[in-house]
Amino acid sequence: CDVLDERGLAAMFDLAERTFENVDFLINAAGAGYVRTLGMMRASREFARRRRLGRAVIVNLAAAPLAAGPFAYAGSDLAFTRLSEGLARAIETADLK
Repeated sequence: CDVLDERGLAAMFDLAERTFENVDFLINAAGAGYVRTLGMMRASREFARRRRLGRAVIVNLAAAPLAAGPFAYAGSDLAFTRLSEGLARAIETADLK
């Protein structure tokens, strides 16, 4: 799944809904730099929106090396950590729309 393609993400979750009775976890480990951060946000939001998939338990991995360049902050460990914290708060308060 291309995590930057919102239609692709929706199609992936549609397939999950048709294939499995319940999906409990999403593991985000795609991309590097800002692609990783943006993809993590989009996949997490789509997962959390689908209440019937089960609990919104999300694991975000920073497996890829950080990229330098014009989007250095967006791909930094600090941005990754802050986005992870923000997503956790949003999920806890069911504020992902």
